[in-house]
Amino acid sequence: MTATYRCPHCDSDIAASDTNVATDIALCRACGKSVPFSSIAENVDIDAVDLASPPKGVRVSGSQISGIEITYRKLSPLVFFIIPLALLWTGLPLAMIYGPQIASGKFDATLSLAGLPFFIGALLMLWLIAFMLCGCRRIHIDRGQCEIFTGVGLIGRRRRIALTPESSVRLELSSLRVNNVPQRHVVISTDGQTVKFGATLPENVRTFFAAVLSKASQAQ
Repeated sequence: MTATYRCPHCDSDIAASDTNVATDIALCRACGKSVPFSSIAENVDIDAVDLASPPKGVRVSGSQISGIEITYRKLSPLVFFIIPLALLWTGLPLAMIYGPQIASGKFDATLSLAGLPFFIGALLMLWLIAFMLCGCRRIHIDRGQCEIFTGVGLIGRRRRIALTPESSVRLELSSLRVNNVPQRHVVISTDGQTVKFGATLPENVRTFFAAVLSKASQAQ
């Protein structure tokens, strides 16, 4: 069976004979546009995703009225290593620096300033622990607009991008490496704006997210 690929512009099939791996170019004869071959080759697994069977930890909710929401939440086993590390790295120094001052009721400005890096480190570690325990990645799609949220509760990072039939949704290699293996992330491009996310997600989860976004853009 001859391989075919999907044009991100018009959703038509691109035959393997119209691709050139060496120059990274694929020509869509339906709309006459050229696209990077690497981008459509990476989308083959997106098109094969069964959207009716979300990966473990992924919840899909919403409707045509409220929009579609896809949430990934899973307890990270690393939290059981991070908690004792945080107590040793920040908790113990903070107790040694500020404990005697609180007990004696006397404030030492120089010593307190020396403890600020440990205090900031403790806040960062607390945020990391909270994210590992109850944080989530969430995508909300409604009326051609997509919001990508990473955080805990209402606190976190939000990025927004429009989804249109001309949007390109693909999986590309990121700069993140795990055991020296490059990890892919989801890339959304619309009218010159690009959003990238998901390099730290499990492969099946980021592929599911990409598949939902791809289908949502085609449905606009």
